[in-house]
Amino acid sequence: MTQPLAPLAAPPETEVPAAPVYRVTALDYVPAVAMIALSIAIFVGTAGLKYWDNVTPGARFLPIWLSGAGMLLGILLFVSLRRGGDGGVLDLPDRVGLRRAVMALASMAIFVVLAPMLGMVPVAGLFMLFMLLGVLGQRLVPSLVTTAIVVFGLKFIFAYGLSVPLPAPLGF
Repeated sequence: MTQPLAPLAAPPETEVPAAPVYRVTALDYVPAVAMIALSIAIFVGTAGLKYWDNVTPGARFLPIWLSGAGMLLGILLFVSLRRGGDGGVLDLPDRVGLRRAVMALASMAIFVVLAPMLGMVPVAGLFMLFMLLGVLGQRLVPSLVTTAIVVFGLKFIFAYGLSVPLPAPLGF
C-alpha cells in the first residue's frame, strides 16, 4: 500500500521590507496644475483661429488636440496625486546624461537662431549631424546617410509634397 503524502510544509515566514511612505506635498501638484493651466491658455488663446480650413486642418487643429492631450494628462497626474501616488520618483541623469541633455537643448536653441539666417534645410542637416555624431556618438557613415535622408525628406515633403515654403535665404 502506498503511504499518503505528507502535507506540504508552510513556507517560512519572510519579512518583506515595507516601501518608504511618500507624503504628497502641495509642491507635487504644481506640474499637474501647470499642465492644466497651459492647456486652458492654449485653448483660449487660439479661439479666433479656424479649426478646419476648406479641405485641410486649420491653424487651430493642432492646438485643440495639444490642449486636449495636455488637459487629460494634467488631470490624470492630479488624480494620481490625490490618490496618494508619488507622481513619479525623481530620477536625475548621470554626468553623461546631463551632458547630452545640455548639448541637445543648446543645439535646439542654435537651430532656432540659425534657421531664419541660413535656411531650414541646411540647419536641419547640421542639427541632425551634430545630434548623431556629437551628442549620441554614432558612427560617421550611418550618420551621414541618416542626415541625407532627413534633409532630402524634409525638402521634398515640405517644399514639393505639401507646397509649404521653408525659410531658405541661401536658396535651398
